[in-house]
Amino acid sequence: MKGILKNKIAALGDQAEIFVFVFLLIFIGVGIVSGAYIFFGKGYDSRMSDAGMLSGKIKECLNYNEIDDKLFNEFSVRCKLNEDILKDINIIKVCIDSSDCVEDSGKFVFGSNFPACFFEGTKDNKKYHRCDREIFLKNGKRIEIITGSVRNSREVLG
Repeated sequence: MKGILKNKIAALGDQAEIFVFVFLLIFIGVGIVSGAYIFFGKGYDSRMSDAGMLSGKIKECLNYNEIDDKLFNEFSVRCKLNEDILKDINIIKVCIDSSDCVEDSGKFVFGSNFPACFFEGTKDNKKYHRCDREIFLKNGKRIEIITGSVRNSREVLG
């Protein structure tokens, strides 16, 4: 009788290994599926944060440099903006002492269709720019910066 009991205990050890093996297979499978979903998933909308970062960079540049015609003639170089990168996905407008920067011609303009930035219907449409507006004073002048981005993470990745 003792010999039969020992064989059953030994068989139980073999069965326990199967549960560990199946658990590891499921754990690894879930990890692979999760990684694939994260990499190939829906993507994220970074248009507003891109516009905000660009606006902050331009504000910092305008605070650091003297605001004159020379600055705006060499704006991309002096503010370290790469026009090749910006041309397809960003718009920029800088106005000084303007009552309506969206409609005015502005001191520096890169891109177009600024009125669409602030339409309520364009916020959910991924084909339109999401825009950021920054207003500040420097040397008694009211400076307004409008920047927009249309970058979609899914389009950038592939």
